[in-house]
Amino acid sequence: MNAEQIQAKLRHHHHAAQALVELLDQECAAVIAGDAGRLTALAARKEQDCQALATLGPCLENWLQGRELSHWLQSQGENIQREWAQLSAQLALCQRKNDANGLLISQRQSEITRRLQPVDSGTYGASGQHVPQPGNSLELKA
Repeated sequence: MNAEQIQAKLRHHHHAAQALVELLDQECAAVIAGDAGRLTALAARKEQDCQALATLGPCLENWLQGRELSHWLQSQGENIQREWAQLSAQLALCQRKNDANGLLISQRQSEITRRLQPVDSGTYGASGQHVPQPGNSLELKA
């Protein structure tokens, strides 16, 4: 594969990573809004985008031919080095956004679980004192 083809392949993956960043932003908005239907649709697209980006691995193995990435990059032209740097930065951004969305989802799940826990509604004894009775009702506040 010549330098122009490698550069084109890196550029293609860079654009795919940019699309994934946009999708992750949409995912974040859907989590915040609690839009489960939108999250389901985005999950399918996210899987497709990640599969497309995963094709970079075999290409890279072919290009490196056992060399270290840093040595290979040094032997490449400025255009390939620039494309690699841009792709790497975009992939790092994808990772950060995906991690942040994972934390948001985890927080939302914890919040929902907490809200569905039975509330101690209690009863009153013969002399009017409060006697806790766990599990008698659900607290359903939005």
